[in-house]
Amino acid sequence: MSALTMHPLERQAPNAGSVADLFVEIGSFTLGPLSLQLRGSEILCLLGPNGAGKTTLLRALLGLIPVARGRVEIGGRRPRDREARMLRTIGAVSDDPTDLVEELTAEELWELHSYAHAQVAGTVREMMARARVLAEQLDFAPPDSPIQGYSHGMRKKTQIVAAMLHSPAMLMIDEPRNGLDPIGIRRLEQLLREQREAGTAVIVASHDLYWAERFSDRVCVLAHGRVVGTGPPSTMIEAADEDFSDAFFRLVSGE
Repeated sequence: MSALTMHPLERQAPNAGSVADLFVEIGSFTLGPLSLQLRGSEILCLLGPNGAGKTTLLRALLGLIPVARGRVEIGGRRPRDREARMLRTIGAVSDDPTDLVEELTAEELWELHSYAHAQVAGTVREMMARARVLAEQLDFAPPDSPIQGYSHGMRKKTQIVAAMLHSPAMLMIDEPRNGLDPIGIRRLEQLLREQREAGTAVIVASHDLYWAERFSDRVCVLAHGRVVGTGPPSTMIEAADEDFSDAFFRLVSGE
């Protein structure tokens, strides 16, 4: 497993993390057994059909759901322990556009996140300044009105800025393109590349095979709660002498 390069907000950057022999049980669905290395300076894309376990894996990485067996570590710590310092080095964006404090404006939400991260990531003023730069990079001028009146795309941009304003060592985004127009997608891609170059471990879950092939350094293909393929997109293609979508469908069909 490769370690993160020096993070601008940490004297020593943590290891990106690892998943070992993980089992998560939710009703009749089981995720696992699953083992996966999480690397800094990399964009990892989780792929798979609906119900494959992509969002469940992200939630397990964040310590939001209990793990039946196995181990999840991020920076040498277990997310399930909810250690404040570890959680403050993570940024996360869900695929739920209502996963926001809708009574607040975007600026007020970012200020709330800044106070939450202030003990690790710098001052509130510094993070609010970064939030405004990020919003500008996303071509987003937030209105001075409650989030409840925002469009899907505006909500997504609000979430992205909130997740990135503290320069996290690990960034997780569920369906990053959902709700964004082509300009917003292009701007987000540039931001994610910048995060990768800064040493951040970027983990995204997506259904877009073309985007995953073009944009990710490594993919992890899930089907029925298990990893059925992992590696750089180019390696998956070369191994079977087929295009990426054919390789994906072969893997998830169990052929």
